Amino acid sequence: MTNRLCICEQWQIRERNGHSATCNRANRKQIVENLKPIKAKKPIAKTSDKMAEALKEYAKKRKLFLEANPICEVLKDRPATDIHHKRGRNTIELLLDDNLWLAVSREAHRKIELNPVWAKEMGYSLIRTQTEPHKI
Repeated sequence: MTNRLCICEQWQIRERNGHSATCNRANRKQIVENLKPIKAKKPIAKTSDKMAEALKEYAKKRKLFLEANPICEVLKDRPATDIHHKRGRNTIELLLDDNLWLAVSREAHRKIELNPVWAKEMGYSLIRTQTEPHKI
């Protein structure tokens, strides 16, 4: 039992053991709680099951896409190592839509992300506004 003050001093009605019924009930409840095994807390999942499946599919499609497009589409003299998502990837549909993908090198990807106005002018990025709510 935890060390807590007995609440029965405010009650005038006492049972045989010198405590009130309310205090006895609280003590019994505390004993039962102490006998229960402590459950290990489960960590919060980093991704949902649905998103985990989508990421597996994305990894397969990404590999095939980079094999089919080995040269960077921005800096033509570099090999493509990344995929730039023209409209973002905040939904599963956008994540997996290879019509909105661009095979780019790491340098080109960084340039696109750091210069959004230039990227939109060149057609490397599209406006990211959605017509439907967020669906991840």
